[in-house]
Amino acid sequence: MVSEEGLVKSCPYRGAFVAELTPKDAKDLYVLRSAIEGLARRLAAERVRPEDMEPLRQTLREMDEALAADDYSRYASLDIHFHSQIVSLAGNGMLKELWSKLASKALLFLTVTWPSIPKLHQPKEHQTYLDAIASGDGDYAEQVMREHLANFGQKVLVEAKPGGMLWEERR
Repeated sequence: MVSEEGLVKSCPYRGAFVAELTPKDAKDLYVLRSAIEGLARRLAAERVRPEDMEPLRQTLREMDEALAADDYSRYASLDIHFHSQIVSLAGNGMLKELWSKLASKALLFLTVTWPSIPKLHQPKEHQTYLDAIASGDGDYAEQVMREHLANFGQKVLVEAKPGGMLWEERR
């Protein structure tokens, strides 16, 4: 399963290795995330009920606890869980299926980048797009999410350029 998702590369007579993430992979990942998650935020905002918000708020509290404990692996898992919760709220099975395929790559990416460059991750932005969903305004919720992912993706690409830390530190 992990090799099918591109998370592990098998090399004959050498074994299996965790897949490398290139700057192009990062760009591709964030272009797709922006499209899929932007739509998910729009749909979720259009159908969210007040009782749907508490599980999301609980996940944000757990993310804050993970950050306070410097538990980056837990934070990354909770981040993807938070995004998955919102995709589920969108109520679109095909969208959820697409996200589930992308989520494992996003988790791998967050797990390997966070310890090297925690400044790239902006956990307070999660509250901003949660508020956008709660507003019920699908256009606004989609815009906030697309801007968040575009900004994060751009930061990653800056760090990926010569002299940037992301891919240099991993070698």
